[in-house]
Amino acid sequence: MSLASRFVTGQTFSKIAHQTNFSCQILDAFSCKLIAPGGFPYEAYNGQACIQPWSVLKMVEYSRAASFANDSFIDCGKIYEKYFVFIASTETRMLPELFDASVKKSPLEIHVKLDYVGNTAFKIKTVISLQGTGILLSENDTQSVCVHKETRKSSPLPDWWKEKFSAANGEPLKLARLKVPESVVLTEQRLQVQASEVDPYMHVNWSNFVKYCHDAFIISQLQSHPGNSAGNLFRNVKNLSASYIKESNLGDFITVRFWQDTDNIDVYKFQILKDLDVLSECCFEYYPDTDL
Repeated sequence: MSLASRFVTGQTFSKIAHQTNFSCQILDAFSCKLIAPGGFPYEAYNGQACIQPWSVLKMVEYSRAASFANDSFIDCGKIYEKYFVFIASTETRMLPELFDASVKKSPLEIHVKLDYVGNTAFKIKTVISLQGTGILLSENDTQSVCVHKETRKSSPLPDWWKEKFSAANGEPLKLARLKVPESVVLTEQRLQVQASEVDPYMHVNWSNFVKYCHDAFIISQLQSHPGNSAGNLFRNVKNLSASYIKESNLGDFITVRFWQDTDNIDVYKFQILKDLDVLSECCFEYYPDTDL
């Protein structure tokens, strides 16, 4: 079952929202607007003063936490009474302005919208921009599935909820499983899940699967080309997608394997494995070296 790291619920959402000082305004039945006055934190940047890709997912997660802390937003409080919500897939577009050092990254204006409702899944669209400027930094689509707390199995969303929000008729996020081509060169990096990378249930946080892939790529580039400058190693990500298939726990040893796409030299595809089981699959499109 394609389930991802468990999303914190109830009281945890409220605690996160309070500490991040996000303000949340419900715009209508499907959407809300949040203001993050501090913008991206210091640790969101890499050694080249550019935003790291998983930091964007962290901001998406913070905004979801702040919006879901308001039980009236898409009636999420009623959903969490009976269901666990697991992130199944995500897709993110990162604009050049996100990496432009001349563009201040605060305060942020974040729009969160219920964009698709299916039988067992729903999709949230998150748009991050600079408050009051119209400068777009990133767009994210994240699809989640519901698991009934009693049966622990994937379960249809309540009929009343699907009917109430049926106007959320965007497209579902469908990511095809990756197949390793026979002709490609596979690169592997072995890692261990650290305490700073897990959620309250001791599972790898969904954003850190992306971190593992990005780190593995940089390490392999350094090993293959020791003379590379830092700028060539830390390439900025233009688009990324990730699907979450199985969970990984604190202390697990995992392997990241990846290969360059046969059609686009700026695209790399990743699989994260524990033993022979694929836990997650990611696809990164990097900006060409000459662009950013």
